[in-house]
Amino acid sequence: MTLGKGDRRALALHCTMAFGGAWKGLSNALPELTMLAPDMPSHGRSADWDEVSDFSDTVYAGTLAVMDETPMDVIGHSFGAVTALRLAVAHP
Repeated sequence: MTLGKGDRRALALHCTMAFGGAWKGLSNALPELTMLAPDMPSHGRSADWDEVSDFSDTVYAGTLAVMDETPMDVIGHSFGAVTALRLAVAHP
């Protein structure tokens, strides 16, 4: 999901009790951002988690799949913040 139309890009990663659209209020408050807010497996409009793979690795791989090479800020809440930290370490 893409929220906002600002010049600065941000990746917004939700907690396990939400979905990408939960960032809409923050997006409205930060009009300078365009937020890429993907849904984790089994959340929002995403496919269900297979319940076999490691959930953290699955979320990480899914997040990498929606990113491109363009620099962006990373925002995360709860489990989303764990994924954000993992991304920041691997892709500074």
